[in-house]
Amino acid sequence: MYMCLAMTIVFYSLWTIGISKSNHLILTVPFVIIICMRYSMLIEQDSFGDPVDVVLFR
Repeated sequence: MYMCLAMTIVFYSLWTIGISKSNHLILTVPFVIIICMRYSMLIEQDSFGDPVDVVLFR
């Protein structure tokens, strides 16, 4: 899971660098990192890995 999470962040970062002509899209990378880490933290808690339960905070 951590390897996929790291690859997602790296490829998203590379994509934003490659597609943006200005630096505005690159500013979204920290938000994606925070969202991915929060999702990972919620999965490791009491949820059984169901994304619906994680997103809806059940």
